[in-house]
Amino acid sequence: MTRELIARLPANVLSYVEECRKAYKNPVLDKDEVRARLAGYVMGLRDAGLITERERQILFVYGTV
Repeated sequence: MTRELIARLPANVLSYVEECRKAYKNPVLDKDEVRARLAGYVMGLRDAGLITERERQILFVYGTV
């Protein structure tokens, strides 16, 4: 499911999620801030109708693992 979701996301969306993913793994940055930023972003994608609620959950987990 994750692979299919990532494959169909627009390049700019995937780019931002990958940025957040790198920032989350950076020990210098605050993980809570990165999680909040990513949570708001994927919530916006869901509100805009780009992804479903389940896909929002999957994308959030992907970004924070």
